[in-house]
Amino acid sequence: MKQWYLLYCNSQDSERVSRRVSSLGVDVFCPKYIRITPRKDCHAVRKEERVLFPSYLFLSFDINKIHTSTISSIPGAHGFVRFGAGPCIVPDEVISAIECARLIALDADLNVIECRNVNPVLLEQVQDIARMRSAEVRQIAFSKLMQEKPQ
Repeated sequence: MKQWYLLYCNSQDSERVSRRVSSLGVDVFCPKYIRITPRKDCHAVRKEERVLFPSYLFLSFDINKIHTSTISSIPGAHGFVRFGAGPCIVPDEVISAIECARLIALDADLNVIECRNVNPVLLEQVQDIARMRSAEVRQIAFSKLMQEKPQ
């Protein structure tokens, strides 16, 4: 049965790791956000797409068909996030909340996005994490959220 796991890798190698993992038949999710900054030389803005959790890739695969060591052995991949003996399982509702929070952030002016089947408390927690400026603080907050979630 496919489940979501969290892989820690070098941030500069994440694209290469993502391609290699995808070639194994693993679904890869790397949430991104758009950073908007005003330009100083005119009345325009710059839009830049950035990774929400640098150095982390969300992977969906069946651990009975593809062993974690197969993925961990890819150059640039350090290993799976663990809270105990086995790799941390990311619940589907957390993935849905991340996707939904991203859509809400992109469509903040219209405010017409409805997130069904997503716990509103969890969605609010994920939105609060996504609003944090520092990538390190976001990663710490997300780790705390994952430790609170039942595995």
